[in-house]
Amino acid sequence: SGVRGVSDDVLSDVQPVRIGVLIAMIAALAGSLALVWGVLFPSRIVVDVAIATGGLLQPTLLASAIIALSVVAVLRVARVPLRELGLRLRDVPRALVLLIVLYGALQLAIVAVVLVGGERLVAAQHDASAAVGLFAAQVLGNTPVEETVYRGFLFRQLVVRARRRGGGIGGVIPGTGI
Repeated sequence: SGVRGVSDDVLSDVQPVRIGVLIAMIAALAGSLALVWGVLFPSRIVVDVAIATGGLLQPTLLASAIIALSVVAVLRVARVPLRELGLRLRDVPRALVLLIVLYGALQLAIVAVVLVGGERLVAAQHDASAAVGLFAAQVLGNTPVEETVYRGFLFRQLVVRARRRGGGIGGVIPGTGI
């Protein structure tokens, strides 16, 4: 890769977790997603919380927090280190700053395009608490959960497992053909 200390194969440092941990992670994700999409969103509880907090606690942030808590619970019980989520503690501050700067710049660009195009701004573009809430929901909610849980952990674990069993998807869960 030309970068010192970085492997050309991003999966070379991944240690497969026990199959029970992988199944527990998938079950936790499925359960938390069912809770969020099957109960919380239809009941509008998260919308009521967003309204009550002036938009600071957005539904997306609350949903991501529930999903993240289920993932952390599985990892803590199974004693899986954070590095298996693709995280290194020393990189977290720099990653958060970069994420905030890039996402903030994107939002400013969107507002500029809307204003130049003569369109009206939506509430999140002129209401400070709604803007902060949506910004926090993306920066602290969706993005870290998607990047760490799905891409940083689950995808890497499934690929490494498949590679060790012969390269195909049929080697992910032993004895099942899955």
